[in-house]
Amino acid sequence: MVTLLLVILCVVFAFQSTQKLFSPKAIIGHNGSPLLAFLYAADEGDEGREAFTAAKFNSSADVGYALLSGTIHAGFIEPEKALELSRLSGFDNLVVLGKVTFPYGVTVITKKGSSLRLQDINGHHIGVPSDNPALLKEFTTAVSKYPVQLKQVNYQFLPSDAIIPALDAGKIHGAIVKGSKSVIAISDGHNILFQKWDMEPGNECCPPVIDQLEFVLLAQKKEQTRNRALVEILTGSAALNPSVLRAALSRAEHVPETLFADLPLASFELADNQLLSLFSQHSGTDHHK
Repeated sequence: MVTLLLVILCVVFAFQSTQKLFSPKAIIGHNGSPLLAFLYAADEGDEGREAFTAAKFNSSADVGYALLSGTIHAGFIEPEKALELSRLSGFDNLVVLGKVTFPYGVTVITKKGSSLRLQDINGHHIGVPSDNPALLKEFTTAVSKYPVQLKQVNYQFLPSDAIIPALDAGKIHGAIVKGSKSVIAISDGHNILFQKWDMEPGNECCPPVIDQLEFVLLAQKKEQTRNRALVEILTGSAALNPSVLRAALSRAEHVPETLFADLPLASFELADNQLLSLFSQHSGTDHHK
């Protein structure tokens, strides 16, 4: 009887070990953003290949719905979309694992193929994010040091998400955007006309992370062991040499490495559910008044 019990225990242990060895890899959803260089680098590494598969979705909202349905294990979601997701049934099954931040700054971008120079923008249609007028103030203050005339610039106030599509469609000749949007713009083939990276993030009421936050990493709460492993891999990848990260980014975006050479890289750090609570308190148009 004892011998039979030992045999059964050995079989169960062997089955569990085999099941663990051949368990499906985690799927991390993302929207293909050029801000996720550390994810692309991790996906190419040995540890990353063994631990997860990076799956590209059309939008971070789609990533969120896949998370709620349980079809993926983790995903990078824009903070505004994460807040919307938090109001839906099933969000209690998810947990915040990390955050992606990018240096705050003001940038002027122009349409692909444009020969427009900074001193020529007077009289042109320039997009400005309607939810962040502080960028316009920072820009006008910065360029006041140069012989640039701005009195006849036709500023077009648009939602942040509408600016690059408006540039693509030729409805505006250029745009004043925050630094992270310029990374997306140049990956789409547009130009950077002006950059100022020392803009102070936050204001008297709100912490800097609100301005710097680009993505939240959400994951299935029940998978604690797997979550710890994923965070460790992504944190290690984010600490790689910038040249390694830019090379992985260029392969993921199918563009030359030199395209991102003069731009900062986004950072990945640990975070928890308090981050979403903080963002919900301070985000929106009131933050930028």
